[in-house]
Order: sequence, then C-alpha cells, then structure tokens
Amino acid sequence: MCFRLSTLLLLSLLLSACAVTETTVQDVSVQGPDTRPIVRITDDNSSNGVIVRANLSYAAQEQIKYNSGTHSKVSMDGEYILTRVDGKDYYQEVSGVNNYEYEGENINWHIPQFTTGFDVEFPIAKSFSVFGGLNYSTVGGDTYLKKTLGASLFSSGKDMGIRLDANLDFQDFTYNVLLLQKTRFYFSDEDYIYLVTKKGSSSSTNFGMAFTLNTKKDDWPVNYFGQIGWTSQTFFSFHNFQTDDLFDVKGVDLSNQAVLFTLGGYTNVLENARVLLGIRFRYNSSSKSANIDNHKNLWNNEFFLQYDFIL
Repeated sequence: MCFRLSTLLLLSLLLSACAVTETTVQDVSVQGPDTRPIVRITDDNSSNGVIVRANLSYAAQEQIKYNSGTHSKVSMDGEYILTRVDGKDYYQEVSGVNNYEYEGENINWHIPQFTTGFDVEFPIAKSFSVFGGLNYSTVGGDTYLKKTLGASLFSSGKDMGIRLDANLDFQDFTYNVLLLQKTRFYFSDEDYIYLVTKKGSSSSTNFGMAFTLNTKKDDWPVNYFGQIGWTSQTFFSFHNFQTDDLFDVKGVDLSNQAVLFTLGGYTNVLENARVLLGIRFRYNSSSKSANIDNHKNLWNNEFFLQYDFIL
C-alpha cells in the first residue's frame, strides 16, 4: 500500500515537472480610486509652519478602458475561439483560428466621479518636509479610503517655487477577473486550457512621484502652477490558489501606470491661506493596444478645487 502511494506521488511530481503552465489575464472589471495627487505650492512660508490642504476633485469620465496586452490571440472577428473537450472540464483551441492580436479593451476600471481629501505637511528642515493624508470616495455604492504618506524636497526663489514629492498610497480595489490557464506537457502537442473567474478585493501599496513648479509674485492677483507626475497602482496580485472545485491556479498580477499633467492657478485669500483651481490630464501609459481608435480612451480629465492654510 505504501509502495503504491509513493509511486502515485512520484508520477504526479514527474508529470508536474514535465509541463509548462501559463496564466494570463483575459478580462477584468475593477473598481477603486485612481491617483489624484494634491498640488503642494512652494513659497516663502513652506518651511514656517504646518500646512493643511483640503481638496475636492471631479472626474469627467468615470471609466478607464484599455488593452493590458495580456489577452490571448483571437480570430479574425476578434473572438477567442475555444472548443470544450467532451466529458472534460478543460478546453482546447481550434487549430489555425486564433492567429490575430487582440485589439479590444479588456480592462474596465470604474473610478469615482468625486473624490475629497485632506493633506497635512510638516516641515522638518528649510527645504525638506513630510506629509500624510486621506482621500475618501465611493464607486458602485462601495466606499474607499486611500491613505498617503510621503516626503518633499523644495526650494523657494524670488519669483518661483520648485518641489519634488514622493509618496506611498495604501488603497483597496474590488475586482472580477477572467483568467485563462494553459498547460502543455512536453510529450504532447495539445494545450489544456482552463477558464477561471475570480472575484474579490485587494489591498496594495503603490508608489507615486510629482514635480511641481509655481510662480510666487506678490503683485499678481493670480499665480500659476504646473505639475507632472507618475504613478503605479496594483489592482491585484494573486499567489497560487485553488478554486472551489480544487483546481490549482498559478499566480498572476495586474497593475496600472499613468503619467499626470496638471495646470492651474491660485490666489491668496488671507495672509496664511490660498485657493487653487486646476485641471489634471491623466495619460494611461499601461495600454498595449495598437488600434488607433482606442487611443482616445487613454486620456482622462479631472478638475479640482483646493484650499490651503498654514497653522
């Protein structure tokens, strides 16, 4: 009996070692906040006290759609053609059909229309500070609270202020993912294809940075600022897991990167306070689509109103 169990175990290990398994992301519906960095103005007061910022932003589009480059090749009609093996729980591709790159949009990211948040900055030295903040938003009836910690290097000249921010965002996402797992044994010329749907929520720590330049002319009724930033957000990262029917799935992850361009103006309303108004252009640099018609969806516009005051 022990010999038989040992033999079965050995055969199982040998079969696993003689196979190549690949898991790819086919389609994703995900919801959660996009990154909307608070603009931090640099002036002569930046190192003189604690700065509190309150922000309200509005997204012109509530969905970000793009091609992740992970979808399987498809037929001439843009469909992934599979046939189910009789009496089995796996599929196989129809030979000679799926020969074309997928040009659709397999990622559908639902983002909040409105986001509100606050930020508190603590000067540590003449040109260095640390900050932390919270952002509140809702998507699809679910509430999301994003936490931010970071640090800034800044310098204030006669007419201009300059700043470099780096931050970590701690946030959650909710997802519904269709995964495809393809296994091929070395002694076979056929693939064993399994389709797996996974739903759930994830928490991730994400990095972002921003470079900000602003004017600071005392005799101007309105001063101006510009910012360029970069951010990366991880939607999910699966380790190897097992489905309810005990099918083993190899781990996979998916993240999004974007470049942010921000323009606007601000005016001092009190000796220690100011109001900012601006627009942010978000370019989704994660899209892998070669279809020019999809490029219009790579840009998202956001408008924001912000109030700063120094304690």
